[in-house]
Amino acid sequence: MSNAAPGWYTDPEDSRYHRWWDGRRWTEHTNRPVDTAPALAHRSDADVETPRPKRRRALLFSLIGAAAAVALVVGGIAVVNGINSGAGPGATVEAGGYAWAPTTYLDVDEKFEIPMDVDPYALSASLGDERSGTHGVVDVYIDKDFTTSPLFPGVTWTESDPRILVSARDSKSYKWSNDVADLTAGLLGDYVVSDAGENEFTNWTEMDAHYIVQRYDREGKKLDVPIVHTVSSSQRQQPDGLGPIELRAGPGDMPGTVGLSWSEPAGMPEGSTYVILKTVPDFTSIAGEPGSENVRLDVIAETTETSWQPAPSEENESNYILNRELQLFQSDSVDDANFSGEAFSYVGAPLSKLSVIAVSPDKTTRTPIVITDLDSTIGSYPLHRALNQARDLFPPDSGDLSAAPTWYPITTLNGNTMKMPIRIDAGAVAVKYEDKWNIDGTGEHYASFPYSVLGTTLTGTITSVMPDGMSEADWHTQAVAFAEAFNQRATQEAPRLGDRVIVADDSMSLATYRKMDPVSEVPESPYEVYGSNEFTTYIAEHMLAGSESIDISAYLDNSAYPAVSDAAIEALLQNPMVKMSVDTYLADGDALYVAYLQDDADRDAVRAEVDALADDVVAEVVDEGMTDTEKVTAVNQWIVDNIEYDYAALQALEAGLSIATPGADMRVSDARGGLIDGSVICGGYTDTFNLLIRKAGLDSVYVSGRVEAGLHAWNHVKVDGEWKAVDTTWNDGGDPTEYLMINESEFTGTATRETRDGWAPAQFQHLYATP
Repeated sequence: MSNAAPGWYTDPEDSRYHRWWDGRRWTEHTNRPVDTAPALAHRSDADVETPRPKRRRALLFSLIGAAAAVALVVGGIAVVNGINSGAGPGATVEAGGYAWAPTTYLDVDEKFEIPMDVDPYALSASLGDERSGTHGVVDVYIDKDFTTSPLFPGVTWTESDPRILVSARDSKSYKWSNDVADLTAGLLGDYVVSDAGENEFTNWTEMDAHYIVQRYDREGKKLDVPIVHTVSSSQRQQPDGLGPIELRAGPGDMPGTVGLSWSEPAGMPEGSTYVILKTVPDFTSIAGEPGSENVRLDVIAETTETSWQPAPSEENESNYILNRELQLFQSDSVDDANFSGEAFSYVGAPLSKLSVIAVSPDKTTRTPIVITDLDSTIGSYPLHRALNQARDLFPPDSGDLSAAPTWYPITTLNGNTMKMPIRIDAGAVAVKYEDKWNIDGTGEHYASFPYSVLGTTLTGTITSVMPDGMSEADWHTQAVAFAEAFNQRATQEAPRLGDRVIVADDSMSLATYRKMDPVSEVPESPYEVYGSNEFTTYIAEHMLAGSESIDISAYLDNSAYPAVSDAAIEALLQNPMVKMSVDTYLADGDALYVAYLQDDADRDAVRAEVDALADDVVAEVVDEGMTDTEKVTAVNQWIVDNIEYDYAALQALEAGLSIATPGADMRVSDARGGLIDGSVICGGYTDTFNLLIRKAGLDSVYVSGRVEAGLHAWNHVKVDGEWKAVDTTWNDGGDPTEYLMINESEFTGTATRETRDGWAPAQFQHLYATP
């Protein structure tokens, strides 16, 4: 009896087709057209050759009733047919409004075919865009969010043969980015990553996967659920096949800077170079759908190390640039658009994404690309001062500083403007004289107030003219007092922010964790877990149990599941009992390694204490028979009455950047701070509300995003079947009902906000949207 794993193998009856092997015998399931597929009921296992074993991962699927779409290869073309796959690894998974077919693996000279009985060009033209080819019928993406398409999607068809053929030609070189601080890099020409000759071309190996979205069936009817065909190189199936490198982002060495890191990939030769790439949109091309873009990949850095960070640069005397190469927005920032009085054409364009690849010294081998959306992690990091908005903030004579703002507008890496807090160095206040201060050429004595933008290396100066008749010494004394009063007011006016940003920690000892056997069996736990998908809840259950090495292989081979980092972060943020105990994590191939803040005994004890306190609160404020609205109101009021905002903790979190340093116990951002300490930042308010309202019987999620002053967190709670927003942080200290059970659109003025990725994978966030 063969020991081959269950899977689709060459049909022993006809090598043009595939047949399902269930691990013991051939089944009746085949991808032949229904009228040509012979039955195997009369055949014994001995009558046909059993397949050779191949390397597969066991997958867990959520089945849908429709027939699965499966590809077979005929004459160098992979053809998609609808078949009844039954249960098991050949099934299609429905997630995020799409039906995800099993991954198709193609050789470098093969194409992917979608049969059509109608002209796809005419069908696309009927949708309103005659330049689009098959746009809207079949679209090609290089990310699972369907926001990024290759610069030249290889979609072809002919009038006489309406079938759609898709190829994905691999790039041999990349241009240097215009954002590189060292402009001489571009003078060296394109960065070559392949030794292929001028007329040698391959397909499918550059990207880890292409996502081909089919929105219409072969008869030209729109599908209720679009089908996603994930296509990858057949090289990935080889035991020594190279996988993509996971790119991680966190704080750099200098305040306000970003550091990128990754793990050394297995299988690459010694002396390989790492190349960091950034997607750049081509605004003349047509992408798949609104909000998507066709992109090229530009080089922003090369290194032989497994980490890199940009060096601050001074563009001109008044504008110091941080994180230049990591600018995610295109052309014009919000500050530029507001100054012009009209929106620039590129404002609002999708943001750049990043990737890192390893290239062998002889350019014969490279790792595949996975582009990573880092906006939720680094998008709020500073780029430079928002000079247009700042022009009139600090006049030459700012008087006693009582009217001066305690913040400075900063353009962030995603192009937004964020009001970051400033503090004056009272010890550096000085009285100076400028001989041509006034427009008539006369001079003035003035006080110079040097300030710094908290959490960054950005600095500036506020000035105030010395009153007539005052000595320099007296003016200096008074100016110092003005500075101290300014700093005190700045602390009092600090907005209530402080969402914790959790990042993977590349300093974890891979050697230590790799000695552990990854655990796949889900341990029992007395606590419920929450998540938008099965992968997230699987990780959360293991984190509750204290698993240090988690076997994630079952969730890696189907693109319907979110990326490992997205699932891990959601598991942390949506589960209060997990968030209070996990320090950091690191993905490594088929395993996810987790580091904890406490040992097993302490972890169990603190969870039990928090759980008991939460039960006491709910018993105190929630009565049987209460409506959903009454429950939410009661829990919100208890939080307002019993929890205080911790301003000192906010200031310690790098002025709103809120990156959690591995090893630092962030109890101010979880339910321990809310229920044990009674002192938290916004993440602690949000986490505490999640725990309490769920115990009261309602569904609730942790939501994170941005307000004008920085990162923030709040909740969405399901009230009478409809999701509503609650911001207990901002309800505390003002009207306790101002931000209670409202729609997102009702956050206005300084409360206006936008959600960001991280709290839930992008493809599932719509499940929790308010009206």
